[in-house]
Amino acid sequence: MCGILGIARTNGDLNESSLERCLDLLGHRGPDAAGKNIMRGDFGAVGFGHTRLAILDLSDAGIQPMAFEDLMITYNGEIYNYREIREELLHSGYGFNSDTDTEVALKAFHCWGVEAFSRFRGMFAFSIFDRRRECLYLVRDRVGVKPLYFSMFDGGIAFSSEMRPLYGIPDISQQINREAMYTYFQYGYVPREMSILESCQKLLPGHYAVYDLKQSEIAYSEYWSVADYCQVNHDLGYNQAIDQLQDLMRESFRYRLVSDVPVGIFLSGGFDSACLASVLAESTTSLKAFTMGFDDPAYDETTTAAQVAQHLQLEHTIYKCTTTEARDLIPHLCEVYDEPFGDASALPTVLLSRLVSDEVKVALSADGGDELFAGYSRYQKMLNHWGSAQGYGRYIASVAPMISGLAGWLKFGKLRALAFRANKYAALAQSGSIDAAYLEYTKRFDDAELLRFITASGGAALLDRCRTADNISATAKLQLLDCQTYMVDDVLVKVDRASMSSGLEAREPFLDHKLIEFAMTLPDSMKLQDGIGKRIVRDIVYQHIPRAIIDQPKKGFGVPVLDWLKGDLREILTDTLSHQMLAEADLYDVKQVSNGLNRYLRGEKGNFEWVWFLFMFELWRQRWLR
Repeated sequence: MCGILGIARTNGDLNESSLERCLDLLGHRGPDAAGKNIMRGDFGAVGFGHTRLAILDLSDAGIQPMAFEDLMITYNGEIYNYREIREELLHSGYGFNSDTDTEVALKAFHCWGVEAFSRFRGMFAFSIFDRRRECLYLVRDRVGVKPLYFSMFDGGIAFSSEMRPLYGIPDISQQINREAMYTYFQYGYVPREMSILESCQKLLPGHYAVYDLKQSEIAYSEYWSVADYCQVNHDLGYNQAIDQLQDLMRESFRYRLVSDVPVGIFLSGGFDSACLASVLAESTTSLKAFTMGFDDPAYDETTTAAQVAQHLQLEHTIYKCTTTEARDLIPHLCEVYDEPFGDASALPTVLLSRLVSDEVKVALSADGGDELFAGYSRYQKMLNHWGSAQGYGRYIASVAPMISGLAGWLKFGKLRALAFRANKYAALAQSGSIDAAYLEYTKRFDDAELLRFITASGGAALLDRCRTADNISATAKLQLLDCQTYMVDDVLVKVDRASMSSGLEAREPFLDHKLIEFAMTLPDSMKLQDGIGKRIVRDIVYQHIPRAIIDQPKKGFGVPVLDWLKGDLREILTDTLSHQMLAEADLYDVKQVSNGLNRYLRGEKGNFEWVWFLFMFELWRQRWLR
């Protein structure tokens, strides 16, 4: 796992010291080594940079950027089947100077061109410059585990693993993308190809882009999409499905153990990490497991995790996160997340990564199970709400404006909460499909509420930015949306930035594309039972762990940040959201924000999650754009 960076200019040379300064900002992603290389020619200049977290072939032979004939690569990630591909290339006459997947990726591209990307099984984001063709390729893995940002400017392009180097390049405008900002306040993250800057964007998962230096033009191609694998396999029996799924899990999970450094596992009290641990424990000895606990029992799952670890005979370490540790980290989250990010579970994820990195350099995380096997309780709730909204939602829609008006006039907390729910049902009733309704349902605030605080015209038409599939169930539609939005741009962003901030590589065994392709063909009956998700995963876990241990309520990584902001963090909150700072930003209705903040600090009832989102946004802006 590493940090990658590149700048190409067609109308001038590259300043080597500027490239180094940008690269220094990615040092946390690769603390073991750093390298850079600049190619110059009639096309201009192309400079690649790389910071290395050494996982495979720890020798200097793995240092990047790496070159072969007219090609140069800077690469981040892991191709787990690189040894099989290497054998193919050896039979085709290629030689190798290292045992790295980077060299395999480079020579696979030399051999097969863009067709090579579909052969790779893993998580990756990389760029290859082809000097002969004068083209720069950007490539991102199928699911979007690894990030890749880029910006085109007059006479060039720049890309990076994270936004922070792009903030310092003079050619790149620092203008905030108002649509992305509004969408962040709706969901707590910046989704799909958008970034928080108008001038930058993300390469979508399962895509590659080709930037032609001769024409200063870019073209995009999709080589994989989860939407193409959603048709149900009706010929598959349940027991047969369990057997096939377990075989795929064994293959996928074992691939994620490929490493020349120690590997551990994040173990919570839930089914997904228990499934990961139990399948690996079948064939792996001395597996190290790590659990984050809390001094508040309302959020602590260490008892269940400890029982799972004991039953599977894992080497288990429990870290207790104190309220003080989590609270003290909050003002520094903008150093880890260099784009606005509102998911408060980032706090324990960052702390766990810091502690685990002292023990291992690679950790397996069980993210993706909820999306693949319908584990979120909100799926069932959404189906219920959708049915209700079709019944009496239009009546609620007719009275919602009156309730909102009264709430604004009377300033009564409970009435505000009622107005929020009424507007939510109104939006569901007016949605043309369950896809659109789900995106409304998962918004944290309704548009009327947001438009009182921020001066933007509205958020992105998110459904238009996603792939859909025909003739699939309502539940499958919700899963498909989450795989393209929440999972990629919240869950995976959270884990990537948290782990890499401590020089820890996090791997996602559930997100092997072959496992995804199989899971998405399962009928609802294999995922949902009596309104409870992950039926098939639960039944696999029950084969390894007694129900008495694992059948416990899931608590998750909930953190009471709104209580802390009114307490010990009150001073930094009011300083960050002062009248002066808000006016300087020129993004808000300062009077409305101040009034709302005062209601929150007085302890009024209502939906005040926007305070946390705004606090995180302003910490980011004041750190990176001032």
